Amino acid sequence: MSTLAEILNTLIPFRFLDQHTRGEILAASRTERFDQGDVILRQGDTSDTSIYILSSGQVEAVDETSSKVKGRIEPGRYFGERAALLDAPRALTCVASEPCEVARIPGELYVELLETQPAFTRAFGDILREKQGIFKSFDAFLTELLHGVSDDLMNYRELLRRYRQLSPAIHPHAANHDVIDFGALAYAIPRLPDAITSTFMLYLTDNLHEELEVATHEFKLVDSRARRRVIYQMAPGKLMVVLRYGHSDLIDFITCLCSLGVEMRKLRRRIHLGGHMASLIRGLEAHEDPAPLLPELGFTQQEAAEMVALWGDHTLRKLYEIVVHHEDYNIQITKQLIGYNSIHVESWTSQIADACCRLTGWQPSELPDDIDVHIVSSNTHSVSNCLSPFLRAHADEILTWGEQNKPELGSLDWVNKNDLLYATARYWLKEDPKRKEMLRHAHLANGMVRLERTSMTGIVVEIIDTSRIDNSAIDDAIFFDDRAPSARRKILVNIDYAFGQQAEEILAILLALFGARVTSVNILGKAGALVGERGDVLIADSFIEQTQDLLGSLPNTNVCDANILAQRLPDRGVHKGPILTVAGTLLQNPTLLNFYKRIWRCVGLEMEGTFYLRELERARHIGIIRPDCATRFVYYVSDVPLQHGQTLSGSLRAEEGIPPLYGITREVLAGVLSS
Repeated sequence: MSTLAEILNTLIPFRFLDQHTRGEILAASRTERFDQGDVILRQGDTSDTSIYILSSGQVEAVDETSSKVKGRIEPGRYFGERAALLDAPRALTCVASEPCEVARIPGELYVELLETQPAFTRAFGDILREKQGIFKSFDAFLTELLHGVSDDLMNYRELLRRYRQLSPAIHPHAANHDVIDFGALAYAIPRLPDAITSTFMLYLTDNLHEELEVATHEFKLVDSRARRRVIYQMAPGKLMVVLRYGHSDLIDFITCLCSLGVEMRKLRRRIHLGGHMASLIRGLEAHEDPAPLLPELGFTQQEAAEMVALWGDHTLRKLYEIVVHHEDYNIQITKQLIGYNSIHVESWTSQIADACCRLTGWQPSELPDDIDVHIVSSNTHSVSNCLSPFLRAHADEILTWGEQNKPELGSLDWVNKNDLLYATARYWLKEDPKRKEMLRHAHLANGMVRLERTSMTGIVVEIIDTSRIDNSAIDDAIFFDDRAPSARRKILVNIDYAFGQQAEEILAILLALFGARVTSVNILGKAGALVGERGDVLIADSFIEQTQDLLGSLPNTNVCDANILAQRLPDRGVHKGPILTVAGTLLQNPTLLNFYKRIWRCVGLEMEGTFYLRELERARHIGIIRPDCATRFVYYVSDVPLQHGQTLSGSLRAEEGIPPLYGITREVLAGVLSS
């Protein structure tokens, strides 16, 4: 029998601790003895997060749901570590298969070691990922999806099976056949084509060959509310989805389709088990109001309200389509291995170059040395609103309209009163299309050109000549300190959010277009947080690319200041640290998120950062941009996936999202305009 001290001296990852720290573990541990058949820890238990090291004897790990022995633990090994690391119930029951002796280490001490001992943390992370297989379901889903890409045909049934094994954080009831997960439906449905429940054939492509390009004017465009995709109805029941660069768009589409498929089966099962099909058809044919009929179809009042919120007057039609559909999707895919579509890239590049020429009189490559170019990735509206003399000129009219038509906005406690103007202006502009046209003309007169549809990229582009904007008419909180606008002429190339890997291609084009004139690259995104709350702010100091855990550190030119942002947003948290670039939102489960929180100390997650950073470093290395090109990577928190009720399935309220969005926009604009 080995002593605990001897085991700690040789057992990885404890071997990488210094002698003093191992002594602290010895002092905090407690030796316990168990007879054969004794339960050391119970599956599903959440009351204890201790870590156990076996000194003598043998322990069996048993899955009580199947009564199968999943493994045997020999002396000198540790077990039970995931409860402390992942904030999760015990996954298995551990039983002494013979008399044994264990050392029990408090879980909070283990977490402290992960936070303070980098070598220990790194070694433990490698063990979790490579030896204990916590990425097994993640890797299996991606492998199946990429297998479908290589075969030009997706096996949707197999993808559904793999998806359920993922147990996504945003789809917590995926494996529960009795609970309809309306949160998951609320996330997936707006990101899929409106006609998805009446579609049986899906053709996914990132390359419209010439014959299809010619035919698209005969196809009907299909909307996808929360995801800017180009989707055509080629024939009844057949849709063509034009994928963006890389694999991110494909992963997002397929995972949303899997999320819908899981819940469609539950809805169909509920109607069939209750024998309500005839009632559904009668209600559909009679064009009945769905709300009173849904409880008769076997749904609770709450479920009925959730469905009407999703589909409104079309609820009965959607339910009928779901019942007869049976998840019979045939998914064909044509995807180029390098994901490069030269026609669309060239068209997008030309549109931006032409707009720059109209605005400044020069092509991007011919801009004189006294003009600086600043690239901004944002939601576009926050940047143009902060620089808009038109909104300032109509501020009283907009706020008066808001008092009468949106009094709930005025009742909120706005730290910066300009945020109320922006929150109200959205609805004021929407009420009368003429106001939007007035806004467009006013912005054009002030050097702000907006390109709405740009060659199937799904990205809105604004080009802004700041020399034509009256600085006295911009947001008065942009310069709240001793900074002031500089005299140099600046061109802002403000692009809407890219999607995943598409960010790499988009930034490569912009850097190649404007070259050495690029003075800064500014990424204002929205992200999920692993610390803090909705409405907080995250500053990236590095990015972790999830599929291979590749780390990319931001250069010293990253000039976001946490202290200044904290002054701008005194009621919000500001967190700085590594940010995870995920392969797909619905691929993340609590196990993976806690892994990155504990092991990599990530403060948040998003989908583009690594790709932007990679292209920036490439451009620096080969001399496209200057070595001192400033960078800013700052995000507002839209969801906290490890906290119940704060995931993306729940919409962000105005008072949660608008202040941090405009806070980071003002800070970036202050840095850009004063540089």
